[in-house]
Amino acid sequence: MNIRRRLEEIVVRFEKIHVCVVGDVMLDQYLFGDEELLRSEQGSIPLMRIQKECAYAGGAANPAMNAAVLGAQVTLIGACGKDHAGDTLIRILSDAGIEISSILIRDVCPTIQKIRIIGFRPVMRIDKEKICQLSKEEREQVIRFFRKGIRTWHAVVVSDYAKGFFSALLTREFVRISRDAHIPLYVDVRPAHFSFFRGARMFTPNVREAEAILGHRLSNQKDIQDAIKKLAHISKSSVMITQGARGMTFLDGHAVKHLSSLAREVVEDTGAGDTVLVVYTLAHIAGASVDDAALLANIAAGIVVGKPGTATLSQDELIAAL
Repeated sequence: MNIRRRLEEIVVRFEKIHVCVVGDVMLDQYLFGDEELLRSEQGSIPLMRIQKECAYAGGAANPAMNAAVLGAQVTLIGACGKDHAGDTLIRILSDAGIEISSILIRDVCPTIQKIRIIGFRPVMRIDKEKICQLSKEEREQVIRFFRKGIRTWHAVVVSDYAKGFFSALLTREFVRISRDAHIPLYVDVRPAHFSFFRGARMFTPNVREAEAILGHRLSNQKDIQDAIKKLAHISKSSVMITQGARGMTFLDGHAVKHLSSLAREVVEDTGAGDTVLVVYTLAHIAGASVDDAALLANIAAGIVVGKPGTATLSQDELIAAL
C-alpha cells in the first residue's frame, strides 16, 4: 500500500473516534478594518474603521473544533462566563456538533476573550480576562463529568492555557482516572503545570515552552534533540516540540526525528499547535505509527497557518493535501 492511501485510510477512521477535550476555553474575536490617522490639536490618533467582525472558539475550544471538523465525536469540558461572549462561544461549539453539557457556566468569572484588531497589518490584541480558580464544588463537578465519560472516550486531549481551570488536585484526579480506565492523555500544557501530567501519552510544547520547562535556551537543532530526550525522561512520556516555521521534532521510540514545515504561506499561526495536537491524537488512536501521525499533523499545520483567524481544517482538506 502506498503512503498516500495508508494516510487516507487513517484520516477516514477519525469518524469512529470519540475524544474528550478539557481545558481553558475562551472566545477569539477578530476585528478587520481600514486604518487612518486622525489629526487633532492634541496630536495624531490612530483610527480603525471596522468593516468585518469574526468570532472563533479559542483556547481549549479550538482543539475541540479541530477534532469535530475532522469528523470525530467530541466532548468538551471547561468553564465560561454567563455573558454574551459565553453565549457566542456555546453557540459556535453547539453548531459544530460538540457535546457541551460538561461546560460549567459561571456567574463569578467572565468568559475570557482575545480580541485582535487587524488593518493592513495586525494592529493590537486586547485581552479581556479574569483568572478564576475553580471552587471546590466546581472542581468536584468537573471530576464527576470526567469520571462519568471516561470509558466512552478513546483519548483525552488536554489544552492548558494557565487561565485557572487546572490545579494540582484536579489534574491528579484526571491522570488517575485516565490511567485506571487505560485512556491515553495527549497534552499541551503550560510550563508551570508540566509536572502535573507526568505519564501522559504525549506532550507537545513549543520551543519557548520547552525552554521554560528546562530553564535554558534551545539555540539550535542539537539543543532541540537533547531537550526532547530530557523532557521524555522527566515526564515518562513521548514528546514533540513544535517549531513554527521550522517544523517539528519528535521522539519515535529512542530515535529523535524532525519534519520540516510544509507551509507555503503563513497568514496566521494562532491555534496551529492545537491542530498538531489534535491531528496527532486522532491519527495515533486510529492506528497510525508515530511517524505517520506526526506526518499528518505536520501536513495539517501547514494548511491552517495559511488561513486567517483561529483556523481549522476539514477531513477533505487534509486528504486532498496528502
